[in-house]
Amino acid sequence: MDEQDLSTEEMERDFFQGAEVVKVEVAVLRETLEEAKRVFAANGWSEEEGLRIALTLGMGKLKAEQALSDESLAPLDTPGGLSDRLMQLDSLYAVMKYRAFHLMKDNQTLEIQNAALRNTIHALEGHIQRLNEEIAALKGGRGGGALRRIPGVVEPAPTTLRGIAAGQKPVGLVRRILRRLGVGRSDEGT
Repeated sequence: MDEQDLSTEEMERDFFQGAEVVKVEVAVLRETLEEAKRVFAANGWSEEEGLRIALTLGMGKLKAEQALSDESLAPLDTPGGLSDRLMQLDSLYAVMKYRAFHLMKDNQTLEIQNAALRNTIHALEGHIQRLNEEIAALKGGRGGGALRRIPGVVEPAPTTLRGIAAGQKPVGLVRRILRRLGVGRSDEGT
């Protein structure tokens, strides 16, 4: 029994040397999966088993085709050539349809993003134009009333420093402002 176990271990070691189980996820169209499930059910396979068989049979067929000929499509003059060609074209069509579907979705996404960017650019251009008008109005000075043309901006009343000579400190003006605000001399002493 030890010899049988040893030979089984050797066989496993030699046959599965370097083998590693990996999980493969492939996105396909729903109709392709439904068709595959019908084929799997007709053959009595579970979905997982059917997917493995389809993948390995497909790989085997591809390898055999590459080994037998350099042509990408099966010749029509051989027995079963027409059905082989039909199967090849059907599988190529399914792959191309899947790719076209996803390219169409990507194109729709890009169109939506492009439209959003165009709207943003248009809004920003309007904002820039308004800001440029405000800057021009501010640079125009107060004499022409340019500030009054800007919405929300109130032009300040002109202030005069009556009775203050050049170089003097505006102490009198500060005192008058403080009195108007209700702050008098009586506050200074306390």
